[in-house]
Amino acid sequence: MKRTRYRVRVTDVHVGGDVHQIILGGIGSIPGKTILEQRDFLRDRADDLRRIVLDEPRGGHPSHFADLVLPAKDPSAVAGFVIMEYMGYPLFSGSNTMATAIALVEEGHIPLSDGLHTLMLESPGGLVGVEVEVREAKVLSVTFRPDDTASLVTGDLSVMVEGRGEVAYDLVWAGCWYAVVSAERYGFNLSRDEEAAQGQFAYELMEALARLENPIHPLLGDQGRVALVLFAAIPKIGSTTDFTRRISPVVYPRSVSRCPAGTGTTAAVAQMVAKGLMSRGQTLEAVSSWDTSFSGDCYHIQPDRGVRVAVTGHGWIICRKEIILDSTDPLTSIATIRKLLSDSF
Repeated sequence: MKRTRYRVRVTDVHVGGDVHQIILGGIGSIPGKTILEQRDFLRDRADDLRRIVLDEPRGGHPSHFADLVLPAKDPSAVAGFVIMEYMGYPLFSGSNTMATAIALVEEGHIPLSDGLHTLMLESPGGLVGVEVEVREAKVLSVTFRPDDTASLVTGDLSVMVEGRGEVAYDLVWAGCWYAVVSAERYGFNLSRDEEAAQGQFAYELMEALARLENPIHPLLGDQGRVALVLFAAIPKIGSTTDFTRRISPVVYPRSVSRCPAGTGTTAAVAQMVAKGLMSRGQTLEAVSSWDTSFSGDCYHIQPDRGVRVAVTGHGWIICRKEIILDSTDPLTSIATIRKLLSDSF
């Protein structure tokens, strides 16, 4: 077989400790009239790209994510992006949005002067407004405001988990399904050394929930299984925000997020509003097991207690790299993406 090598240009951005690999070059045109259709093409017909970036021998760490930057389809957006995770291809992710915005600005794809700027990005789930604060070519903070409404769909549920008995949880929609679990009730301090224990507990809970029928969103219908668990501590009065709360999101199967996650922060706010603990205009500082934090500003509450949350976080570029894809490498399958690769040498 003739040997061919390709280059894929990637910038790594860590957001609260989670590493997001932003693919900025080396991939050509992706079929699809919308970003969602392009996401579906990658998921259904070209999954090798996700596996190459996230799996061994290049990846393999559960706190790694990937985002493929694409030309926007909507003229109001400056760029589009497809999110790739171990769990698959979510419609939206807060930390992935933050990391993509940081890479686009700091790598010069969207050159901005010092100050506060509003951008529109296009995710598979639709348009998302992003506010970036820039100083000396560094993005100091990123705030996103998704159009989706988050809500506690059903509270005070429980499911039998083998070896643990009945496990109580609240079912929350925050752009994806979360089972929100009391950290104190199950003995978690939400510290860094609990990562393995949190991952195992969450895995067992999600496997138990998978044996039930998928939850049905009241407006969106069947959005798949519950693939995330949020361990959440009792909220406290904050020093610089209205509230502070330790949370730890876990993505199926056992990926413990080092940051509070955009959707995790949103889910924590939605649960607090539904339980009467938080009001419109108040802000939650969500603190992860790694002691990194996002802030969630509850800027809108629906009559049914659904909420819209603006989430602010921070990130840093930590690596620029070329991924080399060699057609003779038995551990690198490029069969489904060979026609998409645009930089051979």
